[in-house]
Amino acid sequence: MISLSYKTKQLLSILLKTAVFLISIVWIYFTWKDRSMNFKWFIVSINLEMISWIILMIAISLISWLIESRKWQYLVKEFYELRFRESVLQNLTSQAASFITPFRLGEFALKSLFFSKAHRKNVVSKVFWANFSQMVVTCTFGIASIITLSSINDKLDIYFILLVLSILIIGLFSVRFIDKKLQIRATPQTQLVITIGYSLLRYLVFASNWIIVLWALNYDFELIDVMLKIGLYYLLVSVVPVLQLLDLPVRYTVASIVFESTLQQEEVILIASTIVWFTNTVVPTLFGCALLPFKSFKLAQA
Repeated sequence: MISLSYKTKQLLSILLKTAVFLISIVWIYFTWKDRSMNFKWFIVSINLEMISWIILMIAISLISWLIESRKWQYLVKEFYELRFRESVLQNLTSQAASFITPFRLGEFALKSLFFSKAHRKNVVSKVFWANFSQMVVTCTFGIASIITLSSINDKLDIYFILLVLSILIIGLFSVRFIDKKLQIRATPQTQLVITIGYSLLRYLVFASNWIIVLWALNYDFELIDVMLKIGLYYLLVSVVPVLQLLDLPVRYTVASIVFESTLQQEEVILIASTIVWFTNTVVPTLFGCALLPFKSFKLAQA
């Protein structure tokens, strides 16, 4: 079996992310180059009601981070009694670090700095479990959406389904490798179930922002249909390897494919993708950036 060096793996990772980003940009260009985009209707529609919807979405996004913080507090309690306020600060500042790093590596690195060296292996393991449990929920909803949509929509190509499943299988092999390195199978089953419960609650909260923004933009949709497409959307953007900093083109590309629509509705999808990305990703990152200079490291010595 061929073993790749660390530098080679890093280079391949960077090339893959760059390729995904460039492919998305090219796809957007060829999709829109012959179309006349008109966003005047959106500019005109920006009023107190629209601003209120966006404020509500920001509040919902922050609630989802409070849930994530409660999950983090629960995960680390076996070796440190972390206050909820500290958990919130750690999560928001780690989001700022992960925003510019691949595979959320910034989160692993920064959170480990909040604890003494003796705790760092445990911290890395818990960060992995926190993210893995979220991925389990995302994949569960995504696969259920694929199965349901494929049974009612002939346009979902079988090769597309196989591609998604192949990416998931690769991801599972990666999980097995990390599991072997970190020995996370020692995690109690009860802890895993409760962690997935927090992840499920958080998923339902932040995914609701899609329904809110489509409603606010007067997008014509049926609730069940759009919920299935939201599940498929989050599955695809989760398995596509790209930096959070550069993932807006990828998110729009995925959204415009998943939410099949007319030209005017595609303009709605473009705006909706941007607003959801801003409220769910950028706003928490900005909060984290603002808090980072005031956050001390290595607080947990016990």
